[in-house]
Amino acid sequence: MTEPNEQQRKEVHGAEIPIRVIGFALERNEFTEDTKTVTIQREGATIKLSQKVAPRSEVRIINLKSYKEADFRIVSPARMDGLEPTEWSVEYLESGRNIWGIEFPPRASSDELVGVTIECRVCHKQSIEHVSIMSLEALNAMGIVALDCEHCHKLTYWNYVDLARYPMQLPPADLVAPPMPEKVEKKGVEKRKARRLGMKLPILVRNAKGGQETGKTDDLSKGGVAVSLTMDLVVGDQVTVVCPYSGHGNEPSQKAEVRRRGAFTFNDKRQYGLKYIT
Repeated sequence: MTEPNEQQRKEVHGAEIPIRVIGFALERNEFTEDTKTVTIQREGATIKLSQKVAPRSEVRIINLKSYKEADFRIVSPARMDGLEPTEWSVEYLESGRNIWGIEFPPRASSDELVGVTIECRVCHKQSIEHVSIMSLEALNAMGIVALDCEHCHKLTYWNYVDLARYPMQLPPADLVAPPMPEKVEKKGVEKRKARRLGMKLPILVRNAKGGQETGKTDDLSKGGVAVSLTMDLVVGDQVTVVCPYSGHGNEPSQKAEVRRRGAFTFNDKRQYGLKYIT
């Protein structure tokens, strides 16, 4: 069996940080939920979540204290109430991110994967698998972790081979939900690299001359936002975006470039497509 080492234990902080989770649920297209973290660490966090999500699905998490945000991957349940997960382990999609405002101690080893001896709960294939730190956390907390099975040809739950490490309450072997179906792109329409969420979040847009306007997003993705504004912008203009915007003055801003300008106005507003730039 594999236990977290002393350094990994020091990197796990019990902290209830208010967060906003944005992503795709299993029963409808998208969701937003204000909740909180249970623990945080270098690689990700354990979060409370009432929405039904699937391992390997992606969510955006906003720290509602600092308004820093990042994209995360759902790993596995970290706590269950009966057969319903109530807490989930999540890990950063981009290594090196830190939205928690806590400095973690330097790591003695650069290894990001840990070998564990586990078996698939569907076909009972046994294997030594190399899992991420957050997957190991979920495995040690719940006794199960979601991984791809070459024999089953799908995502399944795995548990330790060692009977002493079995979870107290075994969930159904097929608890892992199938992945969300991809949206079919219409012929002649360019396939987008990032999935868009049709969500209305408060936003502030500031142009190069200092003029600014607040509103609601029409939709958003990892790479940018669509927003309708009375502000006159042209393709190629660079703007400053604050989203979500609260008016408190402490939210981080992000540079963006106008990549699309709507041909027509509606109620004196024109829709713009803004792409984040670094």
